[in-house]
Amino acid sequence: MCEEVIFRGSRIETIGALRDALGSEGTIVADSSCGYTDADMLPHECLCPVDLRRTAEKNGLRLWPSCEGEGIWIMSDDDSHPDQGRYARLEMGGRPIGKCVLDVPRASIECQCIDGVWYWGASFMTTHGGEGFAALPNWQHQADTKEEAILAAATYMRSRIERSALWKEHGEKVLRWLDEIEQTRQGELFSEE
Repeated sequence: MCEEVIFRGSRIETIGALRDALGSEGTIVADSSCGYTDADMLPHECLCPVDLRRTAEKNGLRLWPSCEGEGIWIMSDDDSHPDQGRYARLEMGGRPIGKCVLDVPRASIECQCIDGVWYWGASFMTTHGGEGFAALPNWQHQADTKEEAILAAATYMRSRIERSALWKEHGEKVLRWLDEIEQTRQGELFSEE
């Protein structure tokens, strides 16, 4: 399935349309993890050769998942999610392993406020597997505040990693990252009261 971007109210489906939307100063980054190069960036092509996350970063924009479904993204000029309210994302980077397109270990926590309810999602990957889900109502993982949502996601991820001996052994960095999140967020949560 080809990806689409909604940017400033316009639906963008080709590289040429993305170039036009970003303007002459805009930068489009090829998705090298999938083997694409700048030579693959033909104006009439779909957005598959584009690394949308890095393109957004290079242009000082944010990239959000759209409620319209998988593969449809929103590029925004600010931190407020234009489609579904407030949003937070915490991400731990990893290191490439061989020719694998994924960085491992890696992990992320996403939270977004929809109609006053904070939904949270979590994902992680170790060299021996992982799992994840988005911060959407259909997963029914919710909290009253952003800090509570982040803590709930961290607790959930920790319990999933510690359940498997292989994930625990190879997810040591993810567990340390979760320790940092829990210490920081608990401090923020209790300082609000």
